[in-house]
Amino acid sequence: MVLCKQESGAADNAILEKANIGDLVVTRDIPLAARLIEKNIRVINDRGLCFSKENIAELLKERDLSMQMAALGIQTGGKKKKSYGPKELTAFSQCLDKIIQQE
Repeated sequence: MVLCKQESGAADNAILEKANIGDLVVTRDIPLAARLIEKNIRVINDRGLCFSKENIAELLKERDLSMQMAALGIQTGGKKKKSYGPKELTAFSQCLDKIIQQE
């Protein structure tokens, strides 16, 4: 366990400092994923999304737009939070296999 200062971004910064090329980080945090991708760290989420240089910019735009709309009180209906079941586990497993096979 690593304890971080209680300040904004401290945990993300600690992860970035410790991550090395060849590592794999699992996160749903899109801005953190973008920062890791800049360091050529492989990043996936627990639902089977493989973050990449090709898709991270679009994912950041979608996230920022959603946050701006939420700040304005605009409800877009957005994505409903889904439970984690066999479909998500299979997608995660396939994404992880893809990463492993790239080695």
